[in-house]
Amino acid sequence: DEHGAVFGAFAADRLIGLTGVARSTADYGTAELGMSWLSPEARGQGLASRFFAARLDWARRGGCARAVVWCRR
Repeated sequence: DEHGAVFGAFAADRLIGLTGVARSTADYGTAELGMSWLSPEARGQGLASRFFAARLDWARRGGCARAVVWCRR
């Protein structure tokens, strides 16, 4: 939808990854890229890069000129 999207990765019928993107409530032209989760066995296969690309594509198609990445260390 125009406010945000959630993307999942599946192996057969099992969820192995999840990420999301939403429009900023402070600036409609900014997309906020949420943190991603990948199951341990799904790591190292390029899924994080594919999630990042999917979120940026959603932002571009929605007319967002900026993206902010949320992360936790």
